[in-house]
Amino acid sequence: MIRLAFLLVVAMLATPLACAETFVVTRNDDPAPNGCLPGDCSLREALIDASADPGTLHTILLDGATYGLPRGGLTYAGQIRISGNSNTTTTIEGDGVEPVLTASGAASIQLLQLAIKAHGQHALDASVDGDTFLYRLRIPEADSQVWVQGSSDGLGNVQVIQSEIRAYFDCGRSQLCQVRDSQMLRLQAGKGGATRVSISGSTFDGDFVQNQSSGVVVHSTEPVTISHTTIQNGDIGLVFSGTPQPIAVDHLHFIGNERPLRLAAATGLTIDASEFRDNENPHGLGNGSGALWISNSGATATVTASTFSGNAGNDYAGGAVLVENGASLTVRNSTFSNNTFLGTGVGNPRGAAIGYQDDAATTKLVLDHVTIVAPAYVPDIGIVGTTIGGYGGESGLVLTVRNSIVRGSCGLEANAMDTNIGNVESGGDTCQFSAPGSQVGISSGALALGTLGDHGGPTPTYKPAANSVAINAAAAAFCTEFDQRGYPRPFGGECDVGAVEADDDVLFKDGFE
Repeated sequence: MIRLAFLLVVAMLATPLACAETFVVTRNDDPAPNGCLPGDCSLREALIDASADPGTLHTILLDGATYGLPRGGLTYAGQIRISGNSNTTTTIEGDGVEPVLTASGAASIQLLQLAIKAHGQHALDASVDGDTFLYRLRIPEADSQVWVQGSSDGLGNVQVIQSEIRAYFDCGRSQLCQVRDSQMLRLQAGKGGATRVSISGSTFDGDFVQNQSSGVVVHSTEPVTISHTTIQNGDIGLVFSGTPQPIAVDHLHFIGNERPLRLAAATGLTIDASEFRDNENPHGLGNGSGALWISNSGATATVTASTFSGNAGNDYAGGAVLVENGASLTVRNSTFSNNTFLGTGVGNPRGAAIGYQDDAATTKLVLDHVTIVAPAYVPDIGIVGTTIGGYGGESGLVLTVRNSIVRGSCGLEANAMDTNIGNVESGGDTCQFSAPGSQVGISSGALALGTLGDHGGPTPTYKPAANSVAINAAAAAFCTEFDQRGYPRPFGGECDVGAVEADDDVLFKDGFE
């Protein structure tokens, strides 16, 4: 009953079914095809007959069995829906010589509640000019692939919902590439075409399959949204290239990767309420930053309400984050904790949390209400600046730090700081916080930050104690409306310095709901 109800819902969203047929597959072997007959119909026979009428969406029903294809792969045309019992009981198994399913022309396909084993071949070669709808599809083999074919921008949509694809998935240059509530090893979307990309509620995990590349690459000219998604344990990270307009990322968990999130496009990127944790870049790609690399002249990134902890870089600047080559980065209401360098790159790296390099096109770094805490242990590799540091001074760099906490040291060249106000530096006087009202040389005890943890909100934070010198010490003109947790500022008299507004009473922090 549940399966029939689901098919009815899909049918209402699909092409009109005035002449639609349902082909019931009754045998799981692969005889020489001679037509799909009642009580005597193989998968190949059903697909041949359904493809003969390309103007109508036809449905092929499979039972809970394995359908082998010793005669080779299947080709489909027109509009086809293949529905199984479940992706653990219904399997289409290829011969290991040819792709399992291949589109003929601008064909559309729906694969529902089944598994495909391709044994080293492509599980699906779909068309960018037809729609591809995958629901609860399972591809368990890493040496399989899914390709949406086409060299130019297509008119079709690719939708992957509640599926498990432990293989390489390439959306090609389809009009839409949507991945929702799914598990995947590796995704490439766009290939430089006009592909809208939407990823939500999904996980890309390098641990799905050992010794396989994992991560997400988006190369598109259309808007990109990534929400409530995890990218972890991969060697690709998350890469944006081309010129997508714009890129919006929220509630991303970027954990344990060997490459950073990289913006290599002259476009805008926003990152909100996200966590970057335990990413290490042993290979030095992206000039070594462990978590985030903003590298393209004209690229503009804004990070809000996010936490970077335990990340490690491997080159000259930026253990967790690096901005360079005339790009612009604004970090607001965010926390950095225990970020460092691996010690296998160049000597004397700068800025274990945030690094920069100036450029003729002017690199910009703005920090508003940011809390940065250096690691308790710093490797003996000559790190210059356990928090902020980089290369460049008066020319080619705009460096602004306001209402922020730095517990550790900075590694700045002379006159690198352009604007500073309302800041607190604990442990010394290295950050060029010269503006009136800034506090330098503050002891750790007087700062009283406590430990990184859950103090409300979507990401880990430090919460200053009631006796902290950060309380009520921010410059009012640059006070943000909310803190990292989404709680309103100020609480009490004036705004507090750092990412978190100290509050003992948060009963009505979310209103009266």
